[in-house]
Amino acid sequence: MKYLICKRKLESKKEALLILSKELDTCQQERDQYKLMANQLREKHQSLKKKYRELIDGDPSLPPEKRKQVSKRFAITGVELLAPHGTQHISVQPTEKE
Repeated sequence: MKYLICKRKLESKKEALLILSKELDTCQQERDQYKLMANQLREKHQSLKKKYRELIDGDPSLPPEKRKQVSKRFAITGVELLAPHGTQHISVQPTEKE
């Protein structure tokens, strides 16, 4: 009788372990997808920021003090970039000194 009880417990724990293992795999895949998305957004942000600065710096009709004001007004961080996508929990560190 004890043997059957132990055997059932073992089977139950084995099934639970399989379920948890599958869940871990799913979570790891999601983590990797979020990391990839965060990196893509960071690269896009850097690219857009570079293009924007080139446009601002290349506009001779804009006085220097106005350029600084516009640059500060439209500067966004990586975290602000991610916020509209519902991924506020991801901590994004800038890759370049700004």
